[in-house]
Amino acid sequence: MAGSAVDVRPVSDGVGSKRGRESSPGLREEDGTSAKVSKPVSNMWAEGRTGGIYIPPHRLRKMQESIAEDKTSREYQRMQWELLKKRINGVVNKVNVSNLAEIAVAMFRENLIRGKGLFCRAVLKAQLSSPEFTNVYTALVAVVNSKMPEVGELLLSRVIMQFRRSYRRNDKITCMSATKFVAQLVNQQVAHEILALQLVTLLLEKPTSDSVEVSISFVKECGALLTEVSPQGIHAVFERLRSILHEGEIDKRVQYMIEALFSVRRSGFSEYPIVLEDLDVVEDEDKITHELSLDDELDLATGFDVFQYDADYEENEKKYAEIRKEILGDDENASGDEDEDSEESGDDAREGGDQARVEVDDQTGREDVEFRRRIYLTIMSALSYEECAHKLMKLMSGKDGKEPSLCQMLLECCGQERSYLSFYGLLGCRFCALNRLYVAAFESLFAEYYGEVHRFETSRIRNVAKFFAALLASGSMPWSIFELISINEDETTSSSRIFLKVMFQEVVAEMGLESFHKQLVVEEIQPYLRGILPKDSPQNARFAINFFTSIGLGAITEELREHLKTMPKIVPTELPKDESDDTSSSDSSKAPPTPIEPKANGREENSREPSSREANGRGGRRDRPTERSRSRSPRPAGEERNQHVRRGATGPRRDYPPIEGRGRGRGMTKPAWMAEKREGRGPHSPRRDTRQSPRRREPHGRGPGRGRYNRRFENRSRSPIAETRYRQDPDQGQLRDQGARLGDDPEEVHRRADLLAAPQYTQERLENARVLEARAAASSSGG
Repeated sequence: MAGSAVDVRPVSDGVGSKRGRESSPGLREEDGTSAKVSKPVSNMWAEGRTGGIYIPPHRLRKMQESIAEDKTSREYQRMQWELLKKRINGVVNKVNVSNLAEIAVAMFRENLIRGKGLFCRAVLKAQLSSPEFTNVYTALVAVVNSKMPEVGELLLSRVIMQFRRSYRRNDKITCMSATKFVAQLVNQQVAHEILALQLVTLLLEKPTSDSVEVSISFVKECGALLTEVSPQGIHAVFERLRSILHEGEIDKRVQYMIEALFSVRRSGFSEYPIVLEDLDVVEDEDKITHELSLDDELDLATGFDVFQYDADYEENEKKYAEIRKEILGDDENASGDEDEDSEESGDDAREGGDQARVEVDDQTGREDVEFRRRIYLTIMSALSYEECAHKLMKLMSGKDGKEPSLCQMLLECCGQERSYLSFYGLLGCRFCALNRLYVAAFESLFAEYYGEVHRFETSRIRNVAKFFAALLASGSMPWSIFELISINEDETTSSSRIFLKVMFQEVVAEMGLESFHKQLVVEEIQPYLRGILPKDSPQNARFAINFFTSIGLGAITEELREHLKTMPKIVPTELPKDESDDTSSSDSSKAPPTPIEPKANGREENSREPSSREANGRGGRRDRPTERSRSRSPRPAGEERNQHVRRGATGPRRDYPPIEGRGRGRGMTKPAWMAEKREGRGPHSPRRDTRQSPRRREPHGRGPGRGRYNRRFENRSRSPIAETRYRQDPDQGQLRDQGARLGDDPEEVHRRADLLAAPQYTQERLENARVLEARAAASSSGG
């Protein structure tokens, strides 16, 4: 209209911009010639033309209350129209095979006489978007048609019109959807079979690949019913398809489809039943069939799709209430009869109620498994711990006694994570703050998990320990649970020590070392700390001190250290020597000790003191020659050496055969044999033996006595005692070195020299000296 403007924005409070104030209702221009009055938003919303304006919920509620005061107003009727449209669309979208009866009852509760246009539009739209559920929608239409035939006739008229339009426009998808809807309506006997024969005849009159394909789909859907009610008509249809197949003017794909249709016919349409058993909910005597054809003039009644003001709105609503009561009266009476029967047998039911519950009690734990599954899915799908706690509390409503299951499932989910998430700790703290039953459940779970911690893997141990640490640090769980812990060598394992280490370190990280220490010295919790900071024995106290010191919490053990200093020391009583020896020997071998027999000279064999070389580790007897000390270990002679080499103890060396007479054998020492080899006179010299060793050891020098083996004995350092004896008796020292050069065992030379140095062994000393001199002379003559 000229000179007026309508502003559809929300009304300003008068504090906004100038433009908002000018467009507010009731404000006129300064000249007073005209007024710009905006239409109230309530009217715009009632008319359904808000243009996408957002209306806050509280304001929308006020608008609805103000409109509902006058039920005869246009705004109120429009509001009820919009609500009716939403409810009908919701009911149609919910229908499926399992809830068809409930959806039909809910649909009759709506005013289908006033909203039959809305019902038809909702069904057509749902069927077009989901053609695979056409049989479900037609079953709902059949139920409504049995009570309100005008609604079913209007829907059938619109389906026929939809087919006409799609056929003229060559819209294959819409045409196939419409034909499928018509076929199912024929199966439900809402439409007559004449309509089906007309439709398939029209499709096959001028056959094309698309029209034949649509007709094949249509015949598959309603072929079983047409075979029963009109066998001649279905026979004519198949004869027409046979002629089209013989002509061969359509695509090969469609020809194969025709052949497949003949196979379906031969099987009696077993794969395409008329109506499913779950969808056959209308009795035959209640079914109403509409005889509409393709050539009839159809009344689509499009006026029922839009809002129309009804002056007799309240009277029409009362009339439909009576109709609804007539339609649902059987159900109401049945429910009333059931109520009367239940009232009559109420006492018996109360008496046998407990027994009946015991009989149907499920002992398989299926409900518990389902409950735990729902908890797991809720935890995994939550974005925050607050949302998860809210959902789990809604899940726990009405399920008393399930608190331990919830806590256990929470701990299992936490233990399965790769690393600890604070989400679980915050969630556990929230539950502990909500109800004390969760605190008791977590305390029992702590005792259970700590007793079985040795069965868990390391990652699960860490996650569970950090979870309980979060509860302890936040004060959600009392510190009295420490009475279950005993830190000593006998009552802990490696797994439990890892658990305690992670838990204490996490508590200190949350609280701080100073706060943690202050909490430990509180008088009320001291009885619960006797196992953590034991004072019963020094051994347990030292173990606890070492444990906390190793994990970085040695500061909390200061009082325990002071107590350990003041604890009385337990001194073990010493037994006599004979008794202690007998006790030790009886405990170990249960056999009497073997005495050491002294030698003829009065000294024991093992009574000598170790020499300085033995003490320093550079000399002495070698029991096991290693890879590095092969060159320094005494070599066996003859065949014994060959076997030694074959076993691989001395590395890859030449396998020398035993030597008879001269050379390396029983009558020649190693230095002489090596000298003979260097001079090329022995059987093992390189000049005679053509087999060259890959690792032949050459001496470090030229001339006799300059090899690595002999230089070891010449340049060795003497002990102070041996040096003193060497100076006192030079002959004995020379004798010692001479025996070493002759290849004797170094330890045997030392022992013999020590024995000869003693004054009481003069006779033995002289005899040994003669033997050594004879051996030296024999070796010199042999060289």
